[in-house]
Amino acid sequence: MPKSEGYKNLILGRGWNKGRNNKQKYICPTCKKEFFKKVYKQCQAVYCSRMCAYKGRGLGFTKRIVKKPYTCKRKQLKICPICQGEFVYNTKKQKYCSRKCFEIALKQNMLGNKNPAYKNGSSYNKRSWRGNDWETLRLKIYKRDKYICQDCGIKCLSKRDYKQDSNRIIQCHHIEKYNGKNNKGVNLITLCLKCHLKRHNKK
Repeated sequence: MPKSEGYKNLILGRGWNKGRNNKQKYICPTCKKEFFKKVYKQCQAVYCSRMCAYKGRGLGFTKRIVKKPYTCKRKQLKICPICQGEFVYNTKKQKYCSRKCFEIALKQNMLGNKNPAYKNGSSYNKRSWRGNDWETLRLKIYKRDKYICQDCGIKCLSKRDYKQDSNRIIQCHHIEKYNGKNNKGVNLITLCLKCHLKRHNKK
C-alpha cells in the first residue's frame, strides 16, 4: 500500500477498530450492566467502570490476596516497678508505664545522699523547707482552688507568666504555721503574693 493511502486511512480512522472483535461480553457484578471489554489477565471480577470496581471491593466481590504476609514480632509486655502494671514499651530502655510512675521513681532515687546536690542534710533545716512532696502537693492545691486567690479573688499567675504586676504571683499558704506535720489540704490555700504578704505581716 502506498504511503499516501495509508496516511489517508489513518486520518479517516480506518483500521482503528481491529481489536474490537476480541472483546468479550461481561455483566458488571455491582450495577448488573452488560458491557464489552478486553481482559488481558485473569482476575476475580470484571467491572464496567472504576467506580463500580471501588464499590465491588467494599461489597466483597474482589478480595485481597496476600502473597507475602507481614511477619511482625509482637513486643513482650514489661512490668512497671512502681505500680506493678503491664505495659507495651516504646523503646527498649523504657522502665516505667507512665510519666507519673517515672516521677515517683525519680523522687525515690534522688532522696537524701542519693542526690548529687545533697549536703549532710542541711537543706532540711532551711526556713523554706516544706517536705519532700511539697511540689506535687502545692500543684494539687492550685488546681483545687482553680488558681484563684482565696482572699481577693483574682486569678494568680506563675513566675514565668507575669510581666508587670508581680502582686499576682501565685503562692501556697499554711493557715496554721508549718510545723513539719501539718502539710494537709485542709491547712493549705491559694493566695496571690500581695495577700500572702498581708497575712504574714499581720502575724
